[in-house]
Amino acid sequence: MAQTAALSFEYTSFIPDVTREDVWRTIGNWDGVNNELGPLIKMSYPKTYAQLADIPADGKSYFTAGVTLFGIIPIDRHKFAFVGKDIPNYFDERSSNLNMKFWSHKRTLIEREGGVEVTDTCAFIPRIGFMGGFLRATFSWVFRRRHQRLKKQFGVS
Repeated sequence: MAQTAALSFEYTSFIPDVTREDVWRTIGNWDGVNNELGPLIKMSYPKTYAQLADIPADGKSYFTAGVTLFGIIPIDRHKFAFVGKDIPNYFDERSSNLNMKFWSHKRTLIEREGGVEVTDTCAFIPRIGFMGGFLRATFSWVFRRRHQRLKKQFGVS
């Protein structure tokens, strides 16, 4: 039977002694995204949309990002679209790619006493149902690693 329900996961990290604006300057552009993903994964982007703030949040896909392993081996094509954003508070992405007919990624930045809480909430529906468990484990690992790399950038061990 085909997988129809979305699979999901969530990661939250606390970065002390920063503001949302500090964190957004680091994560609000494709260089920041690729730094979190790298060096394993890299996403391409048009220079027009180097800053995430420049991508309209109207649910339309304005470009397709090539996803590569180690910057060379093509592994996916990600049709990227924002459905909402309020910089530097959050962005809400709804996209599709070769592996998933639906991908949702919402990143929120909330100022807490002493720093900023960064939360990534992701949900997806795989194109091939039985791949769901494998994809969930893979993407969950990628986001756990992204949070580790983000914290490391701010000196958090």
